[in-house]
Amino acid sequence: MAWHSTVARVSGISRQLKCFINITLFSVAMGYLEAVVVVYLRTILTRRADWRSIEITREFATVVMLVTFAVASGRNARERTGAFLWIFGIWDIVYYVGLWIWLSWPENLLTMDTLFYIPCVWASPVYVPVCFSLIMMAIGAALIADRGSVWIRKTALWAFWGYLTGLVLGGIQAWRHGTSIPVGAMGTSFYIGLLAAGFGFGLVGAFLASGRPKFITMLAGLGGGVLAGLLAMLGQGMFSSGAASTLLSMSIGGVLGLAGAFTAELAKHLAILKNRC
Repeated sequence: MAWHSTVARVSGISRQLKCFINITLFSVAMGYLEAVVVVYLRTILTRRADWRSIEITREFATVVMLVTFAVASGRNARERTGAFLWIFGIWDIVYYVGLWIWLSWPENLLTMDTLFYIPCVWASPVYVPVCFSLIMMAIGAALIADRGSVWIRKTALWAFWGYLTGLVLGGIQAWRHGTSIPVGAMGTSFYIGLLAAGFGFGLVGAFLASGRPKFITMLAGLGGGVLAGLLAMLGQGMFSSGAASTLLSMSIGGVLGLAGAFTAELAKHLAILKNRC
């Protein structure tokens, strides 16, 4: 039995390694191809009045290719989601490397770039998509290797519901003020969604960390919340120049992360008291 268990474990590691190698090679090739295509497009599209429509179809086709390859690379939803995040992160970073090789652009990480046109214009300094890509790669690797996947999945649920709430609230606010609904909805959804992820990170982490000292779970909640607040500010900034300040967003995120961890610890304490009674 022990021998069979060892063989199964080694086989699993070998399969994960092959998956990482395959999707990494695809991501690098896809990112470089994307850069080369953009080099061509920058010399051609300026001659056409319908360049934006062409660019939107290219973006859509690229995302479809990334999604379908990720789906084909995994055996279940966890592996497929992880593969997509890993592929997207590498593809995006290699894309900028390819542009720098052929166009000497971007000049630095502070260079402004238009990221997407779907469903509205996304624009930010280059360091913003690079930061998000690195985080996506880290989460993707964890999901593929099945490390902390329960924590990630439950935190993602908080982010999902926060994102939907932000879409609705942002859209309503933009409609009331007569501004672009897609821009308002996307900016607010990123902000609320990521802050909600910070709360969920602290809450779920504290619940799962049974037996750990409370100060560790509280510290983890604080750290996760602060990071979520920073990302929320960066995400909102892709759609609005009036995004919340960095310090304010990180403070809100930290408070929410702590609140999530405290809520979990309080719930566990009440459950213990109830069992004793």
